[in-house]
Amino acid sequence: MNFFLSYDQERLPSAPKSAYVFLDSGINMVYIDQKNNLVIVGRWISDYDAMDGLIKRVIVIDSIE
Repeated sequence: MNFFLSYDQERLPSAPKSAYVFLDSGINMVYIDQKNNLVIVGRWISDYDAMDGLIKRVIVIDSIE
């Protein structure tokens, strides 16, 4: 598993700069976002665009509640 910060927001433009993600083969991920109080575990997401879309939807839903 590899660890990535989101400070440049290259892989995950919808994530805040303070977020970080652990990525494994097949784009299995553990996303940690302390700003929004979130931990997301995703498995076998097809690409970075799909992963960013998941994060974007969760952040929007979380902010509505």
